[in-house]
Order: sequence, then C-alpha cells, then structure tokens
Amino acid sequence: MRPDDTHPVDELLRSYLDHQSAEPRSQILAEKVLNKVFANAETKVSGRAIWRKSIWFSGMVAAVLVAFLGGLYLTPLHANPETIVKNAMRAHSTLVDRLYLVETRTDPSNPISKLSWASTPRINYLWTRGNCFWVQSGQHFNDWALGRNDADELWLALKAGNGMGIRMPLNEVPEPVRLTAEMLTMRIEKLLEEVLVDFNLFDGEASAGTHLILATPKVDSAIIKRVQSILLEVDSATKVVRKVVVERVNQGRPVAQVTFKLMKTGVQPEGVYSLEGHLNADSMIVEGRENPAIIPFFLRFFQYREPRSKAS
Repeated sequence: MRPDDTHPVDELLRSYLDHQSAEPRSQILAEKVLNKVFANAETKVSGRAIWRKSIWFSGMVAAVLVAFLGGLYLTPLHANPETIVKNAMRAHSTLVDRLYLVETRTDPSNPISKLSWASTPRINYLWTRGNCFWVQSGQHFNDWALGRNDADELWLALKAGNGMGIRMPLNEVPEPVRLTAEMLTMRIEKLLEEVLVDFNLFDGEASAGTHLILATPKVDSAIIKRVQSILLEVDSATKVVRKVVVERVNQGRPVAQVTFKLMKTGVQPEGVYSLEGHLNADSMIVEGRENPAIIPFFLRFFQYREPRSKAS
C-alpha cells in the first residue's frame, strides 16, 4: 500500500510543479517517479522502515526534480525577440571600436539604378564607437572619409592634394545630406533602441549559435517612411550583432538594400573620429555653418558622384 501522499515533502514537490507549469507532462513525470520510489520501498523494506525510506527517497527525488524542472520552466527554451534585442543592447553598450563591411545595393526600381555605375554594389568600411563613426571607400582607393565626432558634427574629408574638410553641426545638416549619410552608416546602439520601440519583431529560422530577427516598422511610426525592414543576426553566445540588413525606402519607395557585416573589434587612434584626424596640417577646413554654399557640393559628392576605378 502506498503511504499517504499528503506528507510535507510530497506536497512541496507537487506545489512547486503546479506553480512552475500548468502543463500535464510535469505532473505525469512526478507521478511516475514517485510511484516507482514507493513501489521499490514497499518491496525491499517493511514496517516503520517503509516510511523512513520513502521520506528519504521522496526528498532526494524532490531535489532532483526541482533542479531539473526548475531549469526547464524558469529558463525559457527560446528567448523571445524583445529579450534578444535587449541583451544585444547590453552587449553593445561597451565603448569599443567595431569595423563593419558595408555593402549597398541600389533597388532596381530606384531611378539611380539606371546609371551604369549603380548596378554594381558599393563597398565601404565603417568604424564605430558609441555615437561616433567614420566611413571610407572600400573600392581600392582612399581619397575621402565621412564621419561624426563626439560633438555631434558631421564632417567630410577630401584627401586629394593638400586636402580639404567640411564640417557642420548635425542638427543644421539639410535632410537630403543627413539621409545620405545615414544610409552609408550605422550606429548600432541607436538602431537597436529604434528596433525595440518602433518595430514589430519576429523570429526567423537561424543556424545553430545564431538568433535571426526580422523587424518591420509599426504603422504609426515615422520611421516607416525611411525603412521597410531590418534583419538582425545575433550571436547567441556573445549577444553581439554580427550582421544587419536594412531595406531603405524614401516615402515608401524602395531606395537600396544596405548590409552591415561585423568584421572585427579593435582599437582605433584617438583622433580618427575627428575631421583633423584625416587631413594634414596644410589642409583647408570649411565650416558649413559659416559657408552654406558648400552644402550642395556636400550633397552631390555622395548622391551623384560616379565611383572611380583604381586605374583612373
């Protein structure tokens, strides 16, 4: 005969399982294990020893089940997208220099795609540290650099000859220039914040060791005019974002697909995120606030300049 199952040890085990999960499988597992314990106890011992043996076995089984089922039910088998993004934000909160390879593919429906050079993906290299960044061409020549310094100024360095630099506060940069610079660059911390607030998040099928998240703008978000979707590839061990694919739009019209692939982390020279760090002592620096006529040149340089080949 099975002992009274109202013993405190048994009640503790059952209340724990009831609290952790409403699924029947936890109850079934507990019943099977306890039944086997009591069956073994009845066949091997008799009298008062049965009760002492049962208590000992019940305590041992309760401890094992608490350890096993506690891990099963307290820790999710698969983190939801919001949790993955929050973990990535913490992983990227450390101020380190990260290098991304940036590939920009013009959308076929974009009028610019009809130009001969636009059919080939553009490759750039982007270094980031917090809110600062700088980007340079990956097309085998190094005659310009674009960046944002820690004073929230956007700058452009032209290195031909003695060199020339253009710099102006970000909040005074005309929208077309700002959007062009935004498409070429990425601030991962800000991007993750926007994804968490302004996007709907969906799980994607990913390979082992990777989380894949598809983010689409909420209908009431202003960002829907600039972004159609964002795909995040997150390392499940380090929580670091290894790859970002952004489908860019302008007022709902496709513009380009921009892919950012993390290449490495490292240490950049202290002045590399400033304009002066990319010019020499004889270079001329033009402050855009004082010379607004320079803005059209700033815009044309990025939107309508055909990339040179290495030989040209």
